[in-house]
Amino acid sequence: MAVRTQEDLATLSELDEKSLLESLSNRFQQNHIYTYIGDILVAINPFKYLPLYEKTVSEKYKCHEKGDLPPHIFAVADRAYQSMLGRLATGPRNQCIVISGESGAGKTESTKLLLRQIMELCKANSQLEQQILQVSIETSL
Repeated sequence: MAVRTQEDLATLSELDEKSLLESLSNRFQQNHIYTYIGDILVAINPFKYLPLYEKTVSEKYKCHEKGDLPPHIFAVADRAYQSMLGRLATGPRNQCIVISGESGAGKTESTKLLLRQIMELCKANSQLEQQILQVSIETSL
């Protein structure tokens, strides 16, 4: 049986628990810790350093199309930011990103990465940057 490494598991011909877990496991073994399932990003904590969060990677995920680059937390940040500003076909819309998982899954780290990328994206918009900083401070109290 061929190793499945699809980046969006919603495209699997069999979308059941077994095929999802098998695909996620195969991707994880190849250090692909992010996988889409439609609009959902699944992240598996690698519990080791991977060069996924460097400035060069961050830059690649600014204003990109979803299928152009591999799944990444920066892609989620960019899509939410672009949607909020109305740069996508839907016009300006409020955005919400839900991060959930077991204890130790990396929720706090994912939140930090999301906020860091959004702050990078809104550097030219000081009012938005200040609002995000205020929310970040309030949620950490």
